[in-house]
Amino acid sequence: SLSPYRRPTIGYEKDIKTLRQRLLFKDEVRSFSPISSDEILYARDIKNGFGSDLFLYSMKDNKKRLLFTTPYLISEILLTTEGIFAVARKNWENWSIYRLALSDATFTPVIDTPFNESNISFDGNMLCFAANYEKAYRIYAYNLKDKKLFRLTEGGFADYPIVDSEKNKLYFVGLT
Repeated sequence: SLSPYRRPTIGYEKDIKTLRQRLLFKDEVRSFSPISSDEILYARDIKNGFGSDLFLYSMKDNKKRLLFTTPYLISEILLTTEGIFAVARKNWENWSIYRLALSDATFTPVIDTPFNESNISFDGNMLCFAANYEKAYRIYAYNLKDKKLFRLTEGGFADYPIVDSEKNKLYFVGLT
């Protein structure tokens, strides 16, 4: 049977004001991120092995272009003012956070431990993520400038962080 990521995926664009929706492309997308007003970067599992194909879809030309194939399986892509970040892993390794350079197809570790780091977000200064350090899923923040790591939640289970810097609030999913 097919993995859930080897099923046809349809990328849409929707105008929130008019509610008009437009089909952009069809592929087997695992993760994507708009990287300009008319380009979408997306990852697809390679067909016969472990890793990802990274594509750039142009809305202007209505075409996709294979940028490169990598031995990293990419589960998340996030464009920030500090660059492009990806949650990825090599076969038999845990999910880690990398800075992704499209120019030379390199993955530079940002947070790479024996634990899972995932569900990244960015608040303008810090990369936020969930990790299962100390056998509990908690929210962490990593300051990209001074390279300091902060734990933002205690106890139980916390995942999918979003920080509102203006209101000084952290939003996340937790279990009761």
